[in-house]
Amino acid sequence: MFSLWKKNSSINKNINIEGFANGQALGKLKDLRLGFFKAEYNGCGAIALYNICKLLSIKKDIGEVFDYCNHRALFFWGMFGTKPVKLGDFLEKQGFKVTRGYKKGKKNTPALVTYWHRNIFKGKHTVALYIGEDFVKVYNFYGNVEKAYTFKNMEEFFEKAEAVHPFVQYVEGLKEGE
Repeated sequence: MFSLWKKNSSINKNINIEGFANGQALGKLKDLRLGFFKAEYNGCGAIALYNICKLLSIKKDIGEVFDYCNHRALFFWGMFGTKPVKLGDFLEKQGFKVTRGYKKGKKNTPALVTYWHRNIFKGKHTVALYIGEDFVKVYNFYGNVEKAYTFKNMEEFFEKAEAVHPFVQYVEGLKEGE
């Protein structure tokens, strides 16, 4: 497994993107490696972690985030992407407080959301989002679209996503002590 991690790292460190990452099956994003697969298949969790880092002003490039996921967060060698709790663990190690579960999020709060699609053959998906005053902005909502989507609230997002059993990790406030 160590040689796979090294191989993936050598590929991922050469891929750079600017801004938020949307459309995991498009452009440079599809070529990133997670476990035995390309990101177009299983990269949503790592991309969500990268996007929430952007929301929280954590300075990590996408290769660094994929390295963490390859080394610490793979779920069954990447066949099922990443383990959602490990994504939250990364944020806690950066000094942020993470609240897990399905509680209603506070306004002006970023979060990671992992959910199964109503159609089980579509698998699971993980996104980063931001809960604003009267909107929810979701990053990498669709793997084949290079833009973020805005919804009125979490309920509308869950409905459009056809989400079953969403697991939400809210990142509350700034880093501890700031």
